[in-house]
Amino acid sequence: MISLSATLLAAQRAMKATPYIRVAIGSSVFETDRVISYTREGQPFNEKVTLIIANEDGALDGLVLEGKTVTLGRGFVTTGGNEYCNLPPLVALKPQFFTASGKRLCQITCIGKVNEIAEDRASASYTPDGTLTAKTLYSQIAASTLAPFTHCPALTIEWGTLDTLFDTIKPKTNYRIYTNNARLGAMRRLIDFTYNAMRIKQNGSLYVFRPTTSGTTYDYEYSSSVHIIHDKYRGKRLVVPNHITVRTPTAVTPAYSGTAIDTDSTGKYRTVQAFFEYNLISNAQAADIAAAILAKYQMNQRYTVAHVPINLGQELYDYVKMTDFIDATVETGNVGYINEVYRPADNLFEATIGLGGWWTHRAESLAAEVGGETGDSSVENMGDIAVGTIYLNPINLDVVVDGIMYKRTKSGALSADGLVLLDQIVNGSTYKLVLATQINAGKIYLSSQCDFASGYNPITKEWTISKQATAPTSPVVGQMWQDTSTTPNVIKYWNGSTWVAAGVSNLDQLPNGTQFHRVATASLDANGLILLDQVQIGSNYDLIAKADISAHHILLSSTITDVNNRTVSDNNKSYWSGKPNSMDDIPDGALYQKIKTTDITSGHIKLTSYCQYAGTWYNTAYVDIDVSTGITFSDNLGCRFVYGSTLWGVIGADSNGLYLTAYGTKVWLSGSGVIIPRLAAYPTAYEGLGFYHTGDKIAYIYTNGAWRHWQY
Repeated sequence: MISLSATLLAAQRAMKATPYIRVAIGSSVFETDRVISYTREGQPFNEKVTLIIANEDGALDGLVLEGKTVTLGRGFVTTGGNEYCNLPPLVALKPQFFTASGKRLCQITCIGKVNEIAEDRASASYTPDGTLTAKTLYSQIAASTLAPFTHCPALTIEWGTLDTLFDTIKPKTNYRIYTNNARLGAMRRLIDFTYNAMRIKQNGSLYVFRPTTSGTTYDYEYSSSVHIIHDKYRGKRLVVPNHITVRTPTAVTPAYSGTAIDTDSTGKYRTVQAFFEYNLISNAQAADIAAAILAKYQMNQRYTVAHVPINLGQELYDYVKMTDFIDATVETGNVGYINEVYRPADNLFEATIGLGGWWTHRAESLAAEVGGETGDSSVENMGDIAVGTIYLNPINLDVVVDGIMYKRTKSGALSADGLVLLDQIVNGSTYKLVLATQINAGKIYLSSQCDFASGYNPITKEWTISKQATAPTSPVVGQMWQDTSTTPNVIKYWNGSTWVAAGVSNLDQLPNGTQFHRVATASLDANGLILLDQVQIGSNYDLIAKADISAHHILLSSTITDVNNRTVSDNNKSYWSGKPNSMDDIPDGALYQKIKTTDITSGHIKLTSYCQYAGTWYNTAYVDIDVSTGITFSDNLGCRFVYGSTLWGVIGADSNGLYLTAYGTKVWLSGSGVIIPRLAAYPTAYEGLGFYHTGDKIAYIYTNGAWRHWQY
């Protein structure tokens, strides 16, 4: 419903306001004083307006009217001025000049945008692959980006509230566009299985939305107190078909199906079924589509026509309510068509509003597009075609795509007797054709007609041997070749990847194996292998000349040495002139020296007069034995006296002087005299032992079996 101003809305309901008409054709504008009349037929897929304009002054004679954009504004003279509401854009197709009642007139026939879309035709066939949704396909057709319609002008789409089916179902083989199919038909078929509808807006955009079909909120209401009804007639049709089945095409897996039934019509009449096949994803989706299709048939069920004063804002598919107090009835439904008449000579400025019935008008537009109504046997060549909501044009197998179960066969593969298949079949990657002359009783015979591989003799059924210095080209497995590039010649065969010697005359022609290798003839004599003369020097081991070995031992006297392994002291010698016979012949080294035999007995060194007697003998871990100074104990180590395993005493030195420890008690001897220790408790008593008791500050000495003290 187009929104109107309050003054314009009041004027159209008052019925006494002065009409105002404005017609713009290109840059020319004609207003009420020149507009004799207009009629409008507005239907979902057909918009037609006929204008009659006065041409007494011949102003229209020189104008090019056909093909011009026409804007028809209808309104009233209100307190706000000349107010009007435009129809969606029209196109002038057929201007006619005539005279009537002594007046010069011009009649201009105009069509709407929806008719222009119907005139666009597909330039090629198209079958979707099932990856695009219905909404995407619809958008691409409108935008002229889908291949069959790229030559058509692009349309602007405005989206209203849509159902979910439009953006989820993905048409496939059930939806096809053939060459010369109407663009409008291709778009309509994409919304047929949804709750959506389409109409043209005032700005020329294509508006796609889901109409309101139930409830108590209306786009407009007609009644004696709001917008009167001159007259009306009403009726109610049976819903036919009343049982809708939607399913996947035959042989498509997984198979889905769903139904929707109008139980009121099946109860009053009979079950009339209709079947639709789509690319589906579930049974639930099939049921939703079936319900959407049935809903459109149900919208056509209630058929009401009312003559009313002009309603400038009324649009197709508006959900309206009509209350007639004369017969006390209330009718609700969706606007299926709008016919308007402006003829001031007869005091007419009114509209005929039809609720429902849009399906009937759809069938009429289908007849105009295809050449007859669906299933109409009176139309030539169309008597056996019943396609429901699908648009067909005469086609042949050249434009039909292959199906899932059946595929086309080229006419060249057919004769009056049936299929002539093999002459039309091309060779495959695995199998190839065989001439009929090469087959006898179902078997291939190898005659001179056959082509044989190079080197094969069909008479002897053997491979001939190619005798040449270079390998034959394009060999086949098993082919033989006598290689003359070597002496003696070598017979080879092709194993599929390389030429392999078929036989060998000597080891020169046989390659080394993985376990065994050949041995050069120079390494052999009549007695066997001559190995070492042919062995190469390694990184770890080297050869020894036979002259340097005697009785399997190396002769040192003749062995060449290097500077790191000499046993003689003469640095100028590079080899031994004589080997050492004893230690007397070996000089002392930097780290080790010889010991005289007189200083060793039974493998031990004798500390005799031959030993060194001056200097330090031992100096390790706080003990120093020196010939000059004697034995020195350092760091309070002392000299320990042990009997058996018992430590009886220690003589040592510390900062207090020389001390003697016996039975755990120390006594010091220093330059100040004898130092007796201080103890807090009585020690173990021993004869002659003395100590200083720190408790009573008295010195004690143990004598004659008792501790005796003295004070100082």
